[in-house]
Amino acid sequence: VTKMRAREYIQKLQSFQNFKIDISADRLFHSIMLINPDADFLYEYAKALAGEIMTDGKENLVTQNKVDKEIHPDLFVVGKDKAIDAQGVKDLLSTLYVAPYEGDKKVYIINNFDDVAPNPANKLLKTLEEPPAGTTFILLVKNETRVLQTLLSRAQKFYVEGYTEDELTSILKEEGVQN
Repeated sequence: VTKMRAREYIQKLQSFQNFKIDISADRLFHSIMLINPDADFLYEYAKALAGEIMTDGKENLVTQNKVDKEIHPDLFVVGKDKAIDAQGVKDLLSTLYVAPYEGDKKVYIINNFDDVAPNPANKLLKTLEEPPAGTTFILLVKNETRVLQTLLSRAQKFYVEGYTEDELTSILKEEGVQN
């Protein structure tokens, strides 16, 4: 699925519309756990959400493009290739209290959060519970039963809908797959 098509699809989802309302009303929780078994879909959803957070729900293509390309200075992506480890947590914490460069928001996307070992995960407890003002954590989880209970209680959980069967069929047909 092309990134543009994924973003267009994600922006139409009811869960995403609800997030936009919460962002505009300044009601977004500081630690959000997105749950869906499709890691690639979760990541695209998280980037679209990060762009909305950084622009306070106002359309800003420059910011969204920087987020999509992962070059926005206030977007931190960790655990993309492998689950965040002790060094990854230490690196994350070292950037936490640095002021945002563009705007007044920072977003951390933590991939594979359900694969984080207990020791590094426990080092994030206080940070997830009380991050600095303007900081949002988006935790990507494929299987919530693998997340420590103490961490589950520190984030607001959202089960995000994935691609529908009709959407997947349409995409496959466009790519020349018949069955």
